[in-house]
Amino acid sequence: MGRTDMDIATTERLLLREICEADKDLVVALSMEASLLEDFSRTEGFKEIYAQFCWEEVNSPTTYNCLIFCKESGDFVGKVCMQYIDKPVPELGIDICTAHRGKGYAPEAIIAFCNWYGETHNLDCIQVRISKGNAHSIHVFEKLGARFVGTSPYVSENSLETMQQLLPDANFSELSQDSVRDYLLDLPIR
Repeated sequence: MGRTDMDIATTERLLLREICEADKDLVVALSMEASLLEDFSRTEGFKEIYAQFCWEEVNSPTTYNCLIFCKESGDFVGKVCMQYIDKPVPELGIDICTAHRGKGYAPEAIIAFCNWYGETHNLDCIQVRISKGNAHSIHVFEKLGARFVGTSPYVSENSLETMQQLLPDANFSELSQDSVRDYLLDLPIR
C-alpha cells in the first residue's frame, strides 16, 4: 500500500489514514459487526437508520477517526478514533474487524495513533473506557500502561438518547449502569 496525504501514521505492519466519504460502507459494516444492537438489526429499516447514525457519529465535530489497513495486503483492519476532542481529556475508541482480531493489530494501532494524536494535539494523557466484561481489552490497555481511575455508564447520555429515539421500544437500562472501567493512558506510549 502506497502512502498518501491522508496517512497519519504507519507501523511495521499497519497504515493508519484519515477517513473519507468512500469509506462509509467499511465504517458501517465494522460498526454493525461490533454493535450491541445486533438483535435489532433485523427490524425493517433499521440498517438504513443505523448506517445514517454511524456515519453521522463518525463525522461528528467532536470525534476524529482514522482507518487501519494492513500495509502488505491492503486489507481493512479496523478503526481507531478520538472522541470528545472538545474535552480536556479526550477518549480513545478502537474497533478491529473480527477477521483481524488476535493478531496484535489493536495495540500496534493504539500506540501509533495515540502517539501521533498526543503529539499533534499537545496532550499528555488520553482516557480509555472499556466494558467490565472485556477482559482482553482491559489486559491490552493495562499492558500499554493505562491506569484504572473509576467506572461509568456504558454509553454517554447523548448516545443513549439517540439510541432511544431510533429504537423507542428497546430497553437500554443495562447500558446506562456503571458497566465500564475508565482508564487514563499516559503519552507517549513506548
